[in-house]
Amino acid sequence: MTDFALFLGCGIPSAENNYELATRRVLAKTGVTLSLMPGAGCCGHDLEQVDRPTFLAWAARNLCIAEQMKKDVMVLCPSCYLTLKSVNDHLKHEDRVLKHTNEMLAAVNQHFEGSVNVIHYVDFLLQDTVMEALEEQFTRSLDGLRIGVHYGCHLLRPSRVLGFDDPITPRKIDRLVELTGAQSLDYPDKTMCCGSSILGTDMRASLKIAAAKLTHVEKAGLSAMVTACPVCHMMYDANQAMISKILKEDHQVPVLHLTQLLGLAVGLNFEEVGLHMNKGNTDGIREFIG
Repeated sequence: MTDFALFLGCGIPSAENNYELATRRVLAKTGVTLSLMPGAGCCGHDLEQVDRPTFLAWAARNLCIAEQMKKDVMVLCPSCYLTLKSVNDHLKHEDRVLKHTNEMLAAVNQHFEGSVNVIHYVDFLLQDTVMEALEEQFTRSLDGLRIGVHYGCHLLRPSRVLGFDDPITPRKIDRLVELTGAQSLDYPDKTMCCGSSILGTDMRASLKIAAAKLTHVEKAGLSAMVTACPVCHMMYDANQAMISKILKEDHQVPVLHLTQLLGLAVGLNFEEVGLHMNKGNTDGIREFIG
């Protein structure tokens, strides 16, 4: 049994409960226990460009909670992953910055030791022994589904910090999709941003970016999109209705969290992977599963 401190961030508890639900159930199949981090807050991602010392202390406070739990941190959100991993590594190697950060943390009775690691669940699942354990749980082949993976930005970039995958031709999530028997197919602008970063400043432009990728997926004849980011999932799933209202474009693309797809492969039903909580049309997936 492997036990991680689960960092959920902001978007998953507030709007993407199906992501947590499916991830917990899929990882449980590989013998993983995910323990919530008491008192954890936002990762601090949006503070970096405003106040870097506060950004470092804010992220470090969350890492301190995991240190007290004596558990490595597992992250589901790529932005949280980028923040916590980069801050964790930075403080472990910069004594002067660490000293100043711990002085700030003292105000909330915390002290960063650098005793835990930060991992994204996709990297965990791709470990040979874990992949074998997961594959042994597959009871339903997804052969016949044509999947378009959306990687988003913060799993791949900055690549020198994350080292997650090739930022130009990534394959890690595709490998997990193909493990289920489904095809993972390339399509135009596969690695492009979902547009969420400008949603609050220029909604129309943001929705156009998302709509363009949905159009590429439809023209490629894909059965569904798969994401590993709660924000990207919101852009493509929940915002199809907004795209219809504002841009007058009708899209009916099923958009699944990666762990929802994996959950269907291990035999979980629609409600067990939270498919009933998806906002977009998932009829095609339901019909395929039967």
